[in-house]
Amino acid sequence: MTKKLSQAAQVAKLLKNKAKDLGMKVKAGSSYFANGNSVTVKVLTGTNINLKKLKDYALMYEAGSFDGMNDIYNYDNVNDSIPQTKYLSVDDDRAQYIVKDLKGDKYDDYTFSVNGEQVRSYYQWVQELKEVTNDQVGFEWFSIFKTAVYNLNNANSNGVTFPLGGKVFHISKNKTNQEAA
Repeated sequence: MTKKLSQAAQVAKLLKNKAKDLGMKVKAGSSYFANGNSVTVKVLTGTNINLKKLKDYALMYEAGSFDGMNDIYNYDNVNDSIPQTKYLSVDDDRAQYIVKDLKGDKYDDYTFSVNGEQVRSYYQWVQELKEVTNDQVGFEWFSIFKTAVYNLNNANSNGVTFPLGGKVFHISKNKTNQEAA
């Protein structure tokens, strides 16, 4: 006898399968709590176009929306013919997935800068990269970031610099990541 999946678990599975069809890697999960349930999809790889397709596709699986002004949930998208969840989020976690590949501690061993000015974190650096590549056809920020991380890990240098969209992006190692003998 097979166990029947809950509505939220069915939604998570459907979205995971759709992401796979789009050539994306995701993590999807569901949870239940008092008066509801939720599904969270974390996108790890894939293009901006496919991320938008997944988000658009996911809309039908959310039963409604929360009205914070009146502190009520509006069931304004109910469809009894498909499984649905009360809350649904599709989160873009591609930057975190890429930065985990940096050798060493990603927070202490690296400095990220734009136009010679240090930014507080890789997240801010990626936001700058997203702004520059947003309207440029053929430039996907995550591919550029992934290439920079690869080059930094595999080059005999302490940094990677490249110009793009009138800005200069740089990642540098604060110290050499040497293994103990």
